[in-house]
Amino acid sequence: MSDFVGFTKSVAQDVRYFPTLISALILGLLLLFFKELAESIKQYLVPSLAVYTLGSAFLAYVQSMLAWRREFKLKQEGREKEFIGNQPFVFALIVFLHAIWFGCLIGYNFYRGVL
Repeated sequence: MSDFVGFTKSVAQDVRYFPTLISALILGLLLLFFKELAESIKQYLVPSLAVYTLGSAFLAYVQSMLAWRREFKLKQEGREKEFIGNQPFVFALIVFLHAIWFGCLIGYNFYRGVL
């Protein structure tokens, strides 16, 4: 049980998962009222939001893995005090990919006429 508590505390303090948590919350709210939603929202917005949630979770995981990899590399070299997170280029790339992924969600739903 303590592993799960530690995991949830870690995710709650990690800003990398914020887009994923927000989209999962919105998706959950949409699924609660699925029967009352308009047909276009049922058909296009809900599935596209589920795909967006999975994609943003994948991007957050990649960002975490790159940070862990760099941290372990610096520890092996004995320079663990230099670790402050991902390199600025990697961080900017991940933020850019998140923006592109969100733009794809918005663009797809505008194209389908949902938004």
